[in-house]
Amino acid sequence: HSFCGNCGSRLNITRPSRRIATFLIVDIVNFTSLSEKLDPEQIKELVETTFRHIDELAQRVGGYLHQIVGDSALFYQRSIR
Repeated sequence: HSFCGNCGSRLNITRPSRRIATFLIVDIVNFTSLSEKLDPEQIKELVETTFRHIDELAQRVGGYLHQIVGDSALFYQRSIR
């Protein structure tokens, strides 16, 4: 049996299926050197603004921001099928 990773409830999966998914990994170029030159508030604003704009673009095509780690982010889009 399969179980939900979030709530632990049993999943009713009748047969395996193959799906196409798209992942986009984004990393801010020269982030380390920028973070050494800018104030923490400026870095925070840079990261938030960058990922907010990319998230808006991803949502236009049915994707979403899955995870942010430092100056990197993972975006995900499920298949439409």
